[in-house]
Amino acid sequence: MLRRVCLLLPLIALAACSEEVDPTLGTDGPFSLYGYLDPTTSRQALRVVPIGFVLGTDTTTAPPASVTSSEQETGRRVAWRDSAITFRDGSVGHVYVADYAPTPGATVEIEITEPDGARRVTTVEVEIPPVRPSRVENSPLDALGTYRVAVDDVPNLQGGTLRVLASDVFGAALPEWIDIPLFDLEPVEASPGHWVVRIPFIAAAREELLRRDLLGRFRLEEVEFTAFVTNDMWGDPLSQLPDDALVEPGTFSNVGNGFGFVGAGYGAPVRWMPSLSVRSLAGFVVDGDPAASVAVNEVSLEEGWVELYNTALDPVPLTGYTLTVGDQRYPIPDDFVIDGNAFTVLPAGLIVEVGDNVGLLNPDGVEVRSLLIAAGNVGTGPRPGAYGSYPDGESETVRTPADDVPGLPDNTTVDLFQGPLAPTPGGPNRPDRHLAVINEVHGADGSGWAELYTTIGPQYRYRIVSSVDAVTSGPEGTASSQDDFAVADVSSALTISPGGGDLFLVVRYIDLEREIYVHRVVDVRRYGPQAVDRSSGLLPDGDRGTWADGLLPTRGSPNAAARFGL
Repeated sequence: MLRRVCLLLPLIALAACSEEVDPTLGTDGPFSLYGYLDPTTSRQALRVVPIGFVLGTDTTTAPPASVTSSEQETGRRVAWRDSAITFRDGSVGHVYVADYAPTPGATVEIEITEPDGARRVTTVEVEIPPVRPSRVENSPLDALGTYRVAVDDVPNLQGGTLRVLASDVFGAALPEWIDIPLFDLEPVEASPGHWVVRIPFIAAAREELLRRDLLGRFRLEEVEFTAFVTNDMWGDPLSQLPDDALVEPGTFSNVGNGFGFVGAGYGAPVRWMPSLSVRSLAGFVVDGDPAASVAVNEVSLEEGWVELYNTALDPVPLTGYTLTVGDQRYPIPDDFVIDGNAFTVLPAGLIVEVGDNVGLLNPDGVEVRSLLIAAGNVGTGPRPGAYGSYPDGESETVRTPADDVPGLPDNTTVDLFQGPLAPTPGGPNRPDRHLAVINEVHGADGSGWAELYTTIGPQYRYRIVSSVDAVTSGPEGTASSQDDFAVADVSSALTISPGGGDLFLVVRYIDLEREIYVHRVVDVRRYGPQAVDRSSGLLPDGDRGTWADGLLPTRGSPNAAARFGL
């Protein structure tokens, strides 16, 4: 299907196809239109071709038209402005642009009127799809290493683009993104509104590395697939008609009194990390134990059970591995396999104290992963019921600054992602205290902000960042419980993508009651694609709220549901 979509590049890149085609000969309609409306960006563009001109020729002499759009549900009306664009093939044409973000779920009517004479009008009606995130489904891999990417509650899915972040093991350059071509992807509507596309990762990645002569040279850091979600009009004709039919005048058109196609859609990216075995089969350099993706994720200090979490999407066998605490040993049962992105609780019966290290040893007795119950993360308060990572599987140690605070040791090692937990055996971890939460996210074309809601008593420092790698960097803000809300603006460490992403909230303050210097990630929030004039957040505010999309942005104040939206 993606190969056919490139025939409609005027819709996506607003560029003409290489062949000269007369799409309008013999009609009384004034214009042909090409483009699509994207609710995740504040700049829209449509190519307008006056009838009688040939695509691929210079149309700069064409008289300008009057272009307006209006939303049926909201009444919002926008005037578009004309600009002359030189395309990649050297042709020149008129592209009308508008600083406007369509409302998800709305119906937009676009009207193009001749400037003089008969003042004929070309119209098109476009339904804007809801903005939804994509996700990777947990499913067994086949010989091609196929992953299933799904998007729920959307009218259509056309396919998407695959790329990988990889680093050259023989060079000092920073990791780079490599595009992986995919052909003839066929998304399937598995159930009403539930779309799935199969990504043959191993086969596609290995073929591209081989073509670039990069087999065995790059180490994989991350995989990203951006699904292209569209409205209903962008549907069956592309998958059912032959290529030659699609370029014939009028075959694929939703324009009234004219020709062309105007759709609506957006990219919904999702990222993941394959297992070591999948990376190796795809042609990437791998090192380390196969169980390196399995974290010692949570330990009960009361009942002695240990929770493991597989951070990769693929199953990992653990036959012959052992859990240890000092001289204590717990052999993992034979034929034991932990599924991808899965939790498993082992009734190890280990006696674990503050200061102990819980290790995962491979069959050769080498420690693969471990969890240190660090005194610097516990303090002198009551013994916690459980200890582990938040978010699951993460770890990053730092030293406390040499602050002159009576009773608190300087330069104590703490882990930004580990500490006391509310026991959650077999499920995602949660800190034992709700110190602060990411309350609202709003992003638009590289700008935006993230809002936090606090329950911390004293004044504290906070940092909101958009990647695990940035939790120790980026600008800090100061807040206190006297101000319920605090806001962090987009920065080098905080990017809010229109396609969605993850945010991490780090706080640091002195807890005199527990005699501890708290420096820890206290909240993690995954948000989906962002409509420009909407936000995502908790309703009601705070940790008891439910995360919702399509809110009205309310920077630094209580969240509000939209009057019209998703």
